[in-house]
Amino acid sequence: MWFNVLTRCKQHNAINGYNYRAFFKLHELDHHNPANADLIVDLLVYVLAARDGHILLSEQNKTAPTALEIVLGGGGNTFSQIRFGQKGSPLRTKASAGLLSPIDPLPVRVRIDTEGQVRVYAGNLTGEPFMETMMPKKNASDLRYVSFTTWGTALAKWFYDCPLPANSTNGTALIDGNELEQEFDGKQRLLDHLLGVPRWIDPPVNFSGVQISQMYIQGFVYDQTTNLVELSGAMGLSWKDPRYRWNASDFDNTTVVGDVCHLIWTPSFQSASLFTGTFSLCYLSNEGTVIVEMDEFSWANFCTLSDSYRWPYDTNACHLKLLTASHERHVPMHLAIRSVNYNTLEHKNVRWDEVTCILNRIMMLVVVIVFAIGFSKP
Repeated sequence: MWFNVLTRCKQHNAINGYNYRAFFKLHELDHHNPANADLIVDLLVYVLAARDGHILLSEQNKTAPTALEIVLGGGGNTFSQIRFGQKGSPLRTKASAGLLSPIDPLPVRVRIDTEGQVRVYAGNLTGEPFMETMMPKKNASDLRYVSFTTWGTALAKWFYDCPLPANSTNGTALIDGNELEQEFDGKQRLLDHLLGVPRWIDPPVNFSGVQISQMYIQGFVYDQTTNLVELSGAMGLSWKDPRYRWNASDFDNTTVVGDVCHLIWTPSFQSASLFTGTFSLCYLSNEGTVIVEMDEFSWANFCTLSDSYRWPYDTNACHLKLLTASHERHVPMHLAIRSVNYNTLEHKNVRWDEVTCILNRIMMLVVVIVFAIGFSKP
């Protein structure tokens, strides 16, 4: 099982967007000992991410002119790339739709020789390279550090300093990336099973409701000419739907499956909410727990400002309302958080510099979430 492999690695979680924070010396890693004298880098890592995994090999413990960047599952998990330098010129680009997974770890091996030849293996570590290129300059010997990150709101778990594949003659099983084949088979049969489940338009009976578990606010706009206020960002939600339960032992002990937004019931929102956004990732557990991610949403409302005699020191408050659409059954909404996270908040307005967001945990008519926004001029 892949779990046994990962226990022999070190772990680094990339959670702060595109930012290389931690750098690791290659020669201090326990398992970075290239057996071939012509190799400068021979690194094995595993990555768990829905999209946008980034590896940086650098000459210093920071971003530097001499660096090699490897992008896996970029562009929403649609392409991969080798770049010379951070955000540098692409040396090799390859379409790779669905390469990364937040559930199944992807083994990645990076090999760079003294001549500057770069080989990246992904998935199958013993076949042909997934991507291959040459560095513009023969300075691979300057690459002494490795770092990992992600992009935007994507989260990535990196398992590094993993034991390199060994020959079977020494009694160590060869890690070739195909050891997950049985698990993939079980998940494929599970996906086929879910395809046969009816597409319901209502939540389950005695539905406990949708939990808003995460909210990242990235933008704020107030238009004085139209009195329109708008928030934008990312959101995470979860709920229970017992209609999708399954016996894990029937599917090679598969307990979680991803990329099922098109297979399961998901809530919709009334147009009166002025809320737009699509579920980008959906995970389903064998117990019927659904966890979804909304990478981008826009939430607006009309807000007429009250007259103030303290301008430009006035304070104003607006409310956003989120109403779920129902058919035969109500869809309760609950807030599982007390505050929101700001991710490089950009607010485009005329007079107000400070923006505060307050979550009102009191629900109106059990299907309305009220979001209060305050903005002021200090």
